[in-house]
Amino acid sequence: MSKKSRKEKQSLTIRVLAIVLAALLIGMIVAEVLPVFGLAEAETPRSAYSLDMAVDLENQAIAIRERLDYVNGTGRPQDSVWLNVYANTLRRSAAMPVDQDEWNNAFPGGYAPGGVDFISVRVNGEAADWGMSGASEQFMRVACETQPGERALIELSFNLLLPENNWALGWGSLGWRLVNFYPVAAVYDQTAGDFVLNSWTAATDPLMSEPADYTAALTLPEGWIVAATGEASASAPDGDGLVRWTVRAENARDFSLCFSRRMNGRRGGTAGGLAVSAWASTGAAAQAMLDAALSAAGTYEAWFGKMGFDELELIETDYLREGLSKPGIIQVSTGLCGLPKRAALEAAVARLCAAQWFGGAVGCNPEKEPWLADAVAGYAALLYFEEKEGYAGYLKRLNDQSLEALQITLPGGLTVDSAASRFTSRGEYELVVIDRGAVVLHETRDLMGREAFIAALARYVDDNRGKNASIASFAAALNETTGRRWDEYIVSQLQMISDYVNQRLERIE
Repeated sequence: MSKKSRKEKQSLTIRVLAIVLAALLIGMIVAEVLPVFGLAEAETPRSAYSLDMAVDLENQAIAIRERLDYVNGTGRPQDSVWLNVYANTLRRSAAMPVDQDEWNNAFPGGYAPGGVDFISVRVNGEAADWGMSGASEQFMRVACETQPGERALIELSFNLLLPENNWALGWGSLGWRLVNFYPVAAVYDQTAGDFVLNSWTAATDPLMSEPADYTAALTLPEGWIVAATGEASASAPDGDGLVRWTVRAENARDFSLCFSRRMNGRRGGTAGGLAVSAWASTGAAAQAMLDAALSAAGTYEAWFGKMGFDELELIETDYLREGLSKPGIIQVSTGLCGLPKRAALEAAVARLCAAQWFGGAVGCNPEKEPWLADAVAGYAALLYFEEKEGYAGYLKRLNDQSLEALQITLPGGLTVDSAASRFTSRGEYELVVIDRGAVVLHETRDLMGREAFIAALARYVDDNRGKNASIASFAAALNETTGRRWDEYIVSQLQMISDYVNQRLERIE
């Protein structure tokens, strides 16, 4: 090779390296600059559900055609998709997650079975292999080969039979309550390398899900109202007096709705722009629900940012407990809607609204770490009442709620961070997870300072919005906010707060 050709080759190599380095530099600049102009990388694709619902009011049944545009977000090739079919919990009385002392209230007319009857299951237009498993067939496996990020169209046709009851899913004198009523894709646990299949327990709602987009359609007689996750719109009545309702929700953790013909409505909005609607059997109850929700949700917006939806709906139902909070919709028990119950109603609405952030905007595994939703939401409600009533009022509420819970000995070594399935009743769960959990968070806030603690909760929401968080996520938010390590402290408090049982504690300070 000549001396000249070697120089030319060296010069070419230098030019190539320069081009590569320039490209890398431009790439770095683009990565930094584009987000400033709103051109950041696209969102992770979401699954989408379409529910076409033919409601048979006389026979208490709904024929549903579900189209699930499923996205394999597991990061691994899969040969099947697992779905939670929680409506099948209604199949057998022995499997119903209802406390014995709640049974007569849950089924005042006696137990009647319900659940799902599948007619067809198709994947990408072809008949699919599928099977059921779990107690009362709560879990469904559908053969469906997908690569990471790949989509598959799963089409399910089924009939849903709903018995009359006062439980989460069913119908009663105040209307229909549809909670966990459709097959929903199970979350894939990267650590365990498997899908999360939680059974419904007496302690808490088991659903762990990923945010998705929803469209639902149903037809009801004129005069009925629909409260739902997302935005519901109604057509004009047709010649037979029927109204077509369409509901749309984007980026929703799951989808619920209630419909009724015996409701008075009140509407308002928070300073942060959240539209709030309240529906109740009397105008006075609807107004009380609305006032409580506007005050609580407005405070949480100021602390923790947007709820996640532009609209929140509250509706009075026959639900046997104080209420149930699902994304964008809150059921409030009719037992709290009487005039003498206004204080209890306000307390319940404050907690149920907090669950729109803790459990709604930020999810968790409600079987493995239920305290992340229920304990944190309950304590956020106490902070809200401190904002209204001052520290003395806050301490009174904390002591009324938690003092007795600290001094009761429970069997089995239950702790605030115990799994939901370890609890034998809802009352036991509330005593340990919610009431003792409030003291764990109270002591953490006492060490950290109130403003820093609220800032840490806001960071926790911001960092984990749309995700399923864990205790590590919670501790990380506290660490980042304060510049101190809280990991070991939180774990020890969750497990050791029961040590108060051995003390003669007269007051929580």
